[in-house]
Amino acid sequence: RHHLCAVHPSGGLLTPRSLAAALHLLLLRALHQLYGEACALAGACAHDGELSAEEEQLLESLHLVASDPHPDAHALRLRLSLALRSTLCEPYLPWSVGEELPRYIAMWPRMSARCRVPFAQELILVRAVADAAAPLPPLLLHRAMLLQAAAAAHAAGPAAAPLWLPAPAVAAPIRPFYFETRRTLSFYGDGGGLGVGGTELAAGGASPALRLRERDWSDRVADAGWGFWTPPPAAGGVAALAKYNELLTTGVTLNSSFLLVYALLCQQVQLKVLPSDDVHQWGAVLVAMLPHDELRGQGLLIETLKLLIRSPALGRRAPVFEPETETERNGTPIYRRWMGGTGGERKGRFLAGIRNLQVEEAQLELAQ
Repeated sequence: RHHLCAVHPSGGLLTPRSLAAALHLLLLRALHQLYGEACALAGACAHDGELSAEEEQLLESLHLVASDPHPDAHALRLRLSLALRSTLCEPYLPWSVGEELPRYIAMWPRMSARCRVPFAQELILVRAVADAAAPLPPLLLHRAMLLQAAAAAHAAGPAAAPLWLPAPAVAAPIRPFYFETRRTLSFYGDGGGLGVGGTELAAGGASPALRLRERDWSDRVADAGWGFWTPPPAAGGVAALAKYNELLTTGVTLNSSFLLVYALLCQQVQLKVLPSDDVHQWGAVLVAMLPHDELRGQGLLIETLKLLIRSPALGRRAPVFEPETETERNGTPIYRRWMGGTGGERKGRFLAGIRNLQVEEAQLELAQ
C-alpha cells in the first residue's frame, strides 16, 4: 500500500492527508528509530469517526513499537495515548498509560528534548492514572506534585488551585552542621617564654605558655580498646572500597575509628579506591562523618584529627601507633589487652606524641 503525502511549503516535512497515511508514516519513522519525527506526527493520528479496515490494521500494527525499550519510544507511546485519548482509536493501543507512565518518568532524564511530553499534558495523564487506580504509587504521586509546582511557577494567569493530591509525609529537613578546623591559639598569660615541656615558642623569651587541648574523659573511653587494633594492609580498588563500606556500615566514631582515620590523615595506611586517590582526603571525609557531639568536642583526639586536616604536612612528623605484638596477643588476658596491659607504655608514648603536634603547629604559626 502506498500513500501520497504533500510536501510542506517550507520543504522540511511531509503532510499526510489521511489518518491511514499519518499512521503509516509514523510507524515507518518509529521502526527506523526516528523518534523525534514520529512524535511530531502523533497529533495527526487523532480521529473520532468510524475506522476503515486499513486504519484498524495500521492501529493494530502499533504492537511493533510497543516493546521498544528506547527512552524516546516511551515518550512516543505516551504522545499517542494523549492524541487518541477518548476516541474510537484508543482501544487499539497495545499498551496502557498506567504501565507506561512510570517507565516514562524513570527514563525522562535520558530522553530527547523534542520527544518529551509537555508538563501540562503529562499532568493530564497522571490525573487519568490517579482516577483509575487508588492509591497512586509514590513515584507518580511525587511526579504529580512536581508537575503542579512547575505549572504554578510558569502560569501567566492566577495562582493554581491547591494540590489535588495529598502531600506525602516528609521528614524534617536535615540541618547541615559545619565543624571548625581553624586553629585558635590560647595562652596561660605572661609566662617565662616556654611552651609545654620546655619547648621555646618565640625568640627572646617573651612568649607566654601555650594552652593545649588535653585528654578528657571521652578520650579515655575512646582509647580503651586500642589494644585490639591492627592497621589494615595496603589495598586498592574493590578491596579498599569494601573496607570503606564496612567502616561506613558500622558507623564512624572516635571509639571505633580514631586510629584508622588518624592513620589515613597521616598517610600511614594506604587504602586507595583509585590509584590517584589521596588517602588524606579520605580521612578528612571520614572526620566529617563523625557524630556532631564528637565534632563539637574539646578533647585531645578530635583536636588531633582537626589539626591533621588543616596542617597535612604535620602528618609526616606524627607518631605511629604501635600495635601489640603476636606474643602479647597470644599470651595476654583479654581484659588486660582491653585496658592497655603491656601496651600501656606504647599508648602513653603515642598520646604524648600527638599532644606534642599542637606545640609543633604553634611553632610553625608563630614563626610566620
